[in-house]
Amino acid sequence: MQKKLTVFFVLLLASLLTGVALAQGPVPIVTPALVDSGVYNGIYRGGQCQLFAEPETGNLVSSWYRYYGSTSPDPRRITAAVSTDQGQSWTVYTDINLGVGAEMNARYSSVWGTSTTPIVAYGDRNPGGTDQDTRPTVAVDILGWNGGVFDNRFVDNSGSPDTVLYTRYVSVATAPDNENLWLLGGYHNGAPDAGLYVYNSTDGGNTWSRPRVWASELAADSGLAHWVYDVSSSGCGVGAGTGNQVMAAGIALMHSWDSNWRIIYSTSSDGGNTWSPVAAVPGTEDLNFSNSDVYRPFANPMMDQAGNWHIFALGVDTTEDAGFPQPYRIWDFRYNGSTWDINKFCYPMLLENGLAAWGDYPSDEEDHPLNEPAFGPDGTIYFVYSDVVDTTGSGGDESLFNYNIMVMYSEDYGTTWKGPVSVLDQWQGYAPAGAARYATDKVHIVYRKHNLNPNMQDEFWYMGVPTDTIKTLATGIVPWDGRNLPNSFALHQNYPNPFNPTTSIRFDLKVAAHVKLTVYNALGQKVVTLLDKNMKAGEKGIVWDAGNYPSGIYFYKLEAGDFVQTRRMV
Repeated sequence: MQKKLTVFFVLLLASLLTGVALAQGPVPIVTPALVDSGVYNGIYRGGQCQLFAEPETGNLVSSWYRYYGSTSPDPRRITAAVSTDQGQSWTVYTDINLGVGAEMNARYSSVWGTSTTPIVAYGDRNPGGTDQDTRPTVAVDILGWNGGVFDNRFVDNSGSPDTVLYTRYVSVATAPDNENLWLLGGYHNGAPDAGLYVYNSTDGGNTWSRPRVWASELAADSGLAHWVYDVSSSGCGVGAGTGNQVMAAGIALMHSWDSNWRIIYSTSSDGGNTWSPVAAVPGTEDLNFSNSDVYRPFANPMMDQAGNWHIFALGVDTTEDAGFPQPYRIWDFRYNGSTWDINKFCYPMLLENGLAAWGDYPSDEEDHPLNEPAFGPDGTIYFVYSDVVDTTGSGGDESLFNYNIMVMYSEDYGTTWKGPVSVLDQWQGYAPAGAARYATDKVHIVYRKHNLNPNMQDEFWYMGVPTDTIKTLATGIVPWDGRNLPNSFALHQNYPNPFNPTTSIRFDLKVAAHVKLTVYNALGQKVVTLLDKNMKAGEKGIVWDAGNYPSGIYFYKLEAGDFVQTRRMV
């Protein structure tokens, strides 16, 4: 305990010295509503979407699975909770996967919806057959919101070796300007062959396209643009933008010599028919989240009203001094279609070794922090995360740590951020929770509250936090922007290097400047100009696809104002 208190006061002093505001009091006039009691297991978040707020109607849906023990013939049953009165009351529907597969043994559900129906996506873990372990499945309420009649539809039931063979995790999204659906998951045909795939539906989920692979470990694909060395099973996400633009994301080791996992991505501008070569998100090479470090460390890609993609991620910043605790930070990786802005904007307290504040007991809860964006109708981006600012009073039971739920917001598409504002103080419970990707006049949040009973069954709660209240309370709080602007110009070594066929090039701009980034071959001949434009100060990145160029040695040169630097890549 003395160690924990020492860490708290060190971080408190550091916050005061750097001008970072600690949490305010809880947001007033917010009364949480009980969604369900007797919840055990199945409350996960991250690449999945656990709460959906339908923008037109304000209807809400959340989902999880109930676990009835390893001796039960039907151990995992998909449950959904639906509200049609802005979260004041909830109707809980259990056993949605009744009759699906040989057993009711599905898990890791994800939710979305349309103006007419909620949608629950999950993996059916017992479909039968020798070459199929899990089928991606979508449950649609055929009677509409709160109709209560969920029709389970198999997304892929073929079981062929080149399609889905094991899809524990699924992510689902709908386009903001139509009702097209996309579903993303992972497959494998026996380790180490694995990959990530996307399906598309244009009729509300009744029928689905064949899987389109955008990242693969399969040996047969090793020469293709979507090949990676190793795909993680701990997270994947898909996001849909206007004009049927789609972005898929996952976690992978790009090459055999990689020691840390990176966030990878691919984009499609034709609704998922064709995909860009898989590449690492620039800047994630400086994060440290291994396959078992932060469970599902990033949120689904989302497109803002300016047409920028955002991937929010939590990880250890290896560029900072390690020390104690480890410096876990939250990033907004923003992509405008050509370059990435790398914005380290959130500095959570996270006592107890930085991340382990989420609990060594029970052990599997320490990797489930709340880490979710929400996009408002006026273009404001909100970011919701859980934090632990005090471990005293837990009596040694780390499942009783006092958690805070915090919100930050940006009104300029992630360039600057304000906050944090605490919307829930000192609640005891497990960290897994979620925030709806779309905000209305509220930011919609669900969280799990610990309940000391013999069966370890918890309570699941909802609260809608008024967005104007968040902004009012944030007035006068020191913005986070400007704290991590580079203090010099720099051109970093590309990653990965060697590469085939894509590599990320990162550079730092101390101040705004005209940037020219050029690639030359070994003879000094110009191959391609990647950038020739004015850019704002900050950490930047760009991905070069060299698939149309011969293998060999290249040089890349950065000119930014009076700064010039050249590096070598293979």
